[in-house]
Amino acid sequence: MSLRTRIVLLVLLATLMPAALFGIHLFEDRRDSVAEATQSLNGLASYASADLLDKVRGTVQLLHGLSRAVDLDAADKARCSAFLSDVLSRYPQYTGLLTIQPNGQLHCDSLGSGRTLDLNDRAYFKQARGSTDPAFEVVFGRLTGIAVLQVAYPARDSDGKLKYVLLASLNLAQFNARIATSDPHSGLASVIWDNKGTVMARYPDGQPQKLAGSQLADSDLYRFASAEHPGTIAELPGPDGTLKMWAVSSLPAAAGSGLRITLGVPRSTLLARADQHLRQALALLAGVTLFAFAGALLFAEVGIRRQVARIMAAARRQGAGDAGARIGGPLPRGELGELMTTLDAAAVSVQAQQVEIEHKSRELQGTNRMLRMLSAINSTIVRVRNREELLSAACRIAVEEGQFAVAWAGLRDRETHQLRAMAWQGVEREYVDAVLRSAADHKGVVGIALKDRRAVVVNDVAAGDARLVMGKAAQELGSRSLAAFPLLVSGEVVGVFGLHSREAGFFDKQEMKLLDELAGDVSFALEYIEKSEKLDYLAYYDSLTGLANRALFHERFSQFLSLPGARDRKIALVLADVERFRNINDTFSRAVGDELLKQIAGRAGRQVADARWLAHISVDLFAIAIPDEAELEGVARRVERLHREIFGKPFQVGDTELRVAARFGIALYPGDGADADTLFRHAEAALKKAKAGGDRYLFYDPRMTERVAEKFSLESKLRLALENQEFVLHYQPKVNLETRRIVGLEALIRWQSPELGLVPPMSFIPLLEETGLILLVGAWALKRAALDHRAWTDAGLQPPRVAVNVSPIQLRQRDFVRALALAIQEGVAPPGIDLEITESLVMEDIDANIGKLQEVRALGLGIAIDDFGTGYSSLAYLAKLPVQTLKIDRSFIITMLNERETMSVVSTIISLAHSLRLTVVAEGVDAEEQAKVLRLLRCDQMQGYLYSPPEANVEVVKLLRRELEKPIRPR
Repeated sequence: MSLRTRIVLLVLLATLMPAALFGIHLFEDRRDSVAEATQSLNGLASYASADLLDKVRGTVQLLHGLSRAVDLDAADKARCSAFLSDVLSRYPQYTGLLTIQPNGQLHCDSLGSGRTLDLNDRAYFKQARGSTDPAFEVVFGRLTGIAVLQVAYPARDSDGKLKYVLLASLNLAQFNARIATSDPHSGLASVIWDNKGTVMARYPDGQPQKLAGSQLADSDLYRFASAEHPGTIAELPGPDGTLKMWAVSSLPAAAGSGLRITLGVPRSTLLARADQHLRQALALLAGVTLFAFAGALLFAEVGIRRQVARIMAAARRQGAGDAGARIGGPLPRGELGELMTTLDAAAVSVQAQQVEIEHKSRELQGTNRMLRMLSAINSTIVRVRNREELLSAACRIAVEEGQFAVAWAGLRDRETHQLRAMAWQGVEREYVDAVLRSAADHKGVVGIALKDRRAVVVNDVAAGDARLVMGKAAQELGSRSLAAFPLLVSGEVVGVFGLHSREAGFFDKQEMKLLDELAGDVSFALEYIEKSEKLDYLAYYDSLTGLANRALFHERFSQFLSLPGARDRKIALVLADVERFRNINDTFSRAVGDELLKQIAGRAGRQVADARWLAHISVDLFAIAIPDEAELEGVARRVERLHREIFGKPFQVGDTELRVAARFGIALYPGDGADADTLFRHAEAALKKAKAGGDRYLFYDPRMTERVAEKFSLESKLRLALENQEFVLHYQPKVNLETRRIVGLEALIRWQSPELGLVPPMSFIPLLEETGLILLVGAWALKRAALDHRAWTDAGLQPPRVAVNVSPIQLRQRDFVRALALAIQEGVAPPGIDLEITESLVMEDIDANIGKLQEVRALGLGIAIDDFGTGYSSLAYLAKLPVQTLKIDRSFIITMLNERETMSVVSTIISLAHSLRLTVVAEGVDAEEQAKVLRLLRCDQMQGYLYSPPEANVEVVKLLRRELEKPIRPR
């Protein structure tokens, strides 16, 4: 056993025994902390039951006080209900207050519903009617679905005769949530049970499912709650199956119908503090123990191991390649000092031999590095056919393979003759641009290399060579030497290639020989690329117009169709034939015809976003591709616009003004062909038919042309309808749910066509929006509604406000507010017009729309959000919108009687709107039962066939006259 091992064992024995004893004490302390945590949970449970009992007693006292109120003795139900409603507003812990007559009939309630309800079968009523004490019953509200504790109090006169029974519904779900959220424990769950094992309230409820109302008498948690073990804690699965630590408390049966409250916290949460204290104490113990162990070990070993560590450190440095590593002084006396001296002497001898080896190796490595760089660049020259790619690869290889600090290349621009940076590596472009600018007057290293057509070298950048224009910047890049090599093509200087090295004196005679060879190879590659480009241009481009020829266009088209996912895209191939072009050549000369083709190509190029999709494929024939256009009508519009923009104005060729036109043949992918050859054949066939039949353009399939013509025909009829005032407005009333009086009208557009009759809006409004006619028709509708409203006002009909729907296209216009003001200026002042805007439209660009709608409000117009519930409104933005009304989409109204979830959505929307002080209108109310439910949910207004369908102006006047004759019913 070594000395070091013995020392370690002794230190371990001295430090670990006290640590173990202290650890036992820490675990005993944790047991006390756990007991304190469980006592805290029991205290919270006792507080919850005491708090609920106080609320029950407070309810009894409240009912006792209310039994003396004069308003409750009145026979007027409305007065009684209003009084209870006012009381309820001050006591949010109740879901409702009501009075029951001795015969069991509902007299009045805080909701003011006016319902007729027989309550003789209610247990709390039976008990209260025959007693002078309050009665209690735990139930779920039939309308709200909320668990409540019903507290019934018999109100008797001075002779002891029962006047009525007062009932208060204490909201158990609200109480439960308040208890659960008031506790500092995170993850606290609270469950209120009745004496039959029913979950009356649970918080949180909804994950993974709502359990309120579930019968769980057989569950372990309820058996624990009903066993009455005050002060005990049990770890049991809750109603949702999650394991928690539970405490229980209960209410006396006389005051709470046997309610039990269970509070549960995950074990990790309940014991978090105790566990944290234990972890901190253990960490401290470990730290102290480790510190003591390290100190003792250091004290025991430092004297002997110090000199050994010096020897080992020097040996390691020498092993890692540091030939100059020495042990050095001071040296101890004795054998250890002699050993250190001998080792240092051996290291001196080894270092001298290593220096000689490294010198020879560097020479060989430099030669190999340059040869590898030349080989890599020559391999690139063989396969690259692009100048920028060639020079970028040469710079990259020079830095990576040649290990140069910086490499860059510049070429002369053919038009401006200025040097332009093409590639760089190890440096930013700004440096290269500055170097190339300095060569403009044949100054600097680059300027001299270009003027003298030879390589120029600076082997010591730091020496201040006069030829260095940017010597300081080169030093900052880490360069110690640099060289510039001119690039020549056909005997002319076309560019320059620059290299920087991190070593001074790098560019010796041997290096320069290889680098001159490299510059020659790059120059040869540039010359080859130039010649290849000339051949490629003649092979793939039309020399007259500069556009792609038939071969290149066909190749591009084929490549597009072969791309992954091309079958899911649409593309139209359009062939355009210039009419009577041969006559122009024969009449005015071929030079005039050539100039005309150039001008046609120029105009076409300005209309085609991507030049790859335009080609001159024969003497008088152009080809155009229109990608990603799915609709036939869109293709037709594009073709018409092309003809208008290219051939709509005359061409000026010298002193001759020429007016020409074109015919178009169109084939669509993939319907008319799955490959380029088939599409070209079909487009040519369509072009021949168009030329023979006199059509401006023709799709390959005649049926496609017919459908496009049909759509254009309908568009023409709509334009004519706007000119002939064939559009009319019908109005549908909005009525108050309580009084059934008209409180508003919605204007709905119709088309009274002489040929088609009364056309419904869905048959023509989408086309109006597609063509942009909706801007004119929408402005007409606003103006017509304003004029009608003014006419009704002048006739003394006291018309309500009229709501007009706004199209998305209208709202997106920058001058929307100004156009709106012009449209309604002939109406009454202040305006009697409101706007209805769909929820999804408002949320498209919420910040911009808020600004526009605020300007609309400043004009005196009201704003309603239409189809609410079908979009994705943000509540934060909804509160900021300057709106007054929410209209619930008819899809919710239709299904709410049959779907409980939809009913909840409608109820939530109404509550949300009222919390924001908005009026709520239900659309699509067609049945009386729907109206009754909406009235119970406190919806403000309804609109639908139950009251009236949309009516023409004449019928609206009759409705308004009848409205004036109706007596006003008090609410």
